[in-house]
Amino acid sequence: MSGFEVAKKLKIKEKTKNILKIMITALKQEENIKRGFELGCEDYIIKPFNLENLCLKIQKYLK
Repeated sequence: MSGFEVAKKLKIKEKTKNILKIMITALKQEENIKRGFELGCEDYIIKPFNLENLCLKIQKYLK
């Protein structure tokens, strides 16, 4: 199951639709980024990424 499929399933279920979703992927094409946000992801992070920046983004969403 891909991350897109997981995000879609989380989005449609009442119990999980409000779960924070951050997609971390190597897929950097514009259509994939757009799809991630359309599926309700709050952020889309492309690998490789800077660990410090990732931690800062996660902290922002946990506040």
